[in-house]
Amino acid sequence: MSPGDRPALSVARYLRADEQVVPFRGRPELDELLAWCGADGRVRVRLVTGDGGAGKTRLALRLCKDLAANGWRSLWVHPGREANAAEAVRALGPCVLLVDYAENRDGLRSMLSEVVADAAAADVRVVLLARGPGEWWQRLIASSQDQVAQLLVEPPVVLGPIQIEGGPPVLFDEALAAFADKLGVPRPDVPLTLADPEPVVLEVHAAALLAVLDHTQGIGAAPARSAAEVLDGLLGHESRYWAQSATARGLDLDVAVQRLAVAVGCLIGADSETATAELMRRVPDLSDSAARRGQVARWLHDLYPEPVPADDGPVAWLGPLRPDPVAERLILTELGTRPELVPGLFTGLSRGQAVHALTVLARASLRTPSGLDLIRSALATDLEHLAVPAMAVAINTNLILGDLLTEAVKGQPVPGEVLR
Repeated sequence: MSPGDRPALSVARYLRADEQVVPFRGRPELDELLAWCGADGRVRVRLVTGDGGAGKTRLALRLCKDLAANGWRSLWVHPGREANAAEAVRALGPCVLLVDYAENRDGLRSMLSEVVADAAAADVRVVLLARGPGEWWQRLIASSQDQVAQLLVEPPVVLGPIQIEGGPPVLFDEALAAFADKLGVPRPDVPLTLADPEPVVLEVHAAALLAVLDHTQGIGAAPARSAAEVLDGLLGHESRYWAQSATARGLDLDVAVQRLAVAVGCLIGADSETATAELMRRVPDLSDSAARRGQVARWLHDLYPEPVPADDGPVAWLGPLRPDPVAERLILTELGTRPELVPGLFTGLSRGQAVHALTVLARASLRTPSGLDLIRSALATDLEHLAVPAMAVAINTNLILGDLLTEAVKGQPVPGEVLR
């Protein structure tokens, strides 16, 4: 069977930190965290920040692996399970708690307070992962008890562009070999042509994966292209997975509808099959058939299944396309080319859906300003229901939403209750 005839699989998953297709390359931030974990103190807390794709999760996974060699246990604290962390610590012994998307965790302050208050527990290290120490971080410090606040003063570990001997080309060559080996194809002899001057780890890995995938399709080396164009290329390969899986289900969907359905699922999310089917009502081509929406909902559910947490915590019914920058690129592209869809997508959302959707766009806007136009359009559409969620997202994710909210409030009538 030739590479082009192989059954389509999700190619984006090869970029996920938990897949570890490309071996972890040592970095000084790991040494810093290992030394920090070994220092005195029963409880210590450290924030690790970096853009999407900078390698926060890869770093955290490697930290857990290295600590395990010294008898430490690790526990990823799933959303909504923060209250169980203190109890888990007593059973684990010396351990590290890892909290991803820390800026969006409502239970974080209580979790830290309980861990600190449990004097009988063994040594605990809490590693918080977030894109930046924004307003949410200052509020966490200001609102925490003194014992907790004193633990939050250590400077964050900041992950930036690649800093290794030989630079991005060396990392690209390593990734090229790893992806070719994973796919069982010859390693293409191509150079790194990423145009961005200071790429993060994911962008270089994505460029290598795209080069290998293009090679399997008989596509030659590409000219210089941006990280966004690389993600576009990967999404082109990912769309083969969507199309083939839909065909296998007997689901006759136009390619454009497939892309939009995946994008809407990633943008808004849903916690059940019924909610997902209802969400698909917002996709124009699916609005007139309940049976078809149900089929699409089940298809989306199976595309990216979420693993069940070991602690039986909550699981989203719609697993997201990961890594996050890939999903964000899909959303920005789909809505950027069809901005007329924004009012229908953002009108009448629940508070949880609104926070999720605005957070996704706010994260994407940190590196791609075009996302701000989509947020501006959304706020103009249903300010009454989006104003309060937008304020929360401004604090937690991207302060510029505060400016957009002020702009929206000045431009239209707003109920007094919402303003209060």
